[in-house]
Amino acid sequence: MTSASAAAAAADPPSASASDPASAPAPVAASASGPASVSVPASGPASVSVPASGEAAERQRLRSRLVDLLNAYASEANHIGHAFAGRNHLHGPDLHALLAVMHAERAGAPLTPGRLGETMGLSSGATTAMIDRLERAGHLRRCRESTDRRVVHLRYGDTGMALAMAFFTPLAPRTDAVMARFEVAELQVVERFVQGMVESLTSYRDELRD
Repeated sequence: MTSASAAAAAADPPSASASDPASAPAPVAASASGPASVSVPASGPASVSVPASGEAAERQRLRSRLVDLLNAYASEANHIGHAFAGRNHLHGPDLHALLAVMHAERAGAPLTPGRLGETMGLSSGATTAMIDRLERAGHLRRCRESTDRRVVHLRYGDTGMALAMAFFTPLAPRTDAVMARFEVAELQVVERFVQGMVESLTSYRDELRD
């Protein structure tokens, strides 16, 4: 995790079985093209029709507001991540690594040391030193699970899991309460939006590395 990427862990703490939005403004395209009117959610199930002449202005307002909210979320996640790092004597790259390992493990595709280094943009030597440090502290463990014993995968260590759960679990009821206010269909829209924003940032990050 980075301090910013504590957002994911904060909203959904790692389970016992077990960003990265950046803090730079995320670009959102604004366009006035579209149908004559568009329905936008009101305070309840009903919706109101916005004339085409007002659609561009509303889209621009939403663009600015959503970017501000994403930045605010990332900023607050930074504070939480810094607190977690400080309490557990972790460096910034260590947090990045822990989040990457956690996400990969949840997806059922644990990272190799080489893949972790590529994800973080680190050299082989720097990656090895970081993994050694995290393994000594109990945050990560190297596993040889493949039929090819030369292949090493990284998984969350028991000590690291316990620390993460103790720190982030108290936040889970707060995020659960927010999500409970929305219907599944609404959350699916949010999921598509956030996924798209993450992909746009990831793409730009990769361009910067080239």
